[in-house]
Amino acid sequence: MELRPDTPLERRSIGELQTPTEQVLDEVHREGRRLVVQADGAPAAALIPVADLQLLLQLEADRARRFATLDRVGDAFKDVPADELEREVAKAIAEVRLANRKRYAAS
Repeated sequence: MELRPDTPLERRSIGELQTPTEQVLDEVHREGRRLVVQADGAPAAALIPVADLQLLLQLEADRARRFATLDRVGDAFKDVPADELEREVAKAIAEVRLANRKRYAAS
């Protein structure tokens, strides 16, 4: 699936969608159009191609997995005071940076 950021969002009122529903669905399905449906001038819903929906669902699942990882890491250090944790992280980062500088200087 490919994200197409160059596909513009079209805006249509609910009234514009009531008669030619089949045509609108065809535009979304075959032409890849993205339509924002407005009710009283405010966005109410969106019609997007199924590929866009699948991509959105995949991105949401990926995000949930990443946050679950962060939650597990956070749980492992829940009893460590924040200031101590910050000091230890800064120390670890400094050690890795020093090791990298030494490694790159040797090559």
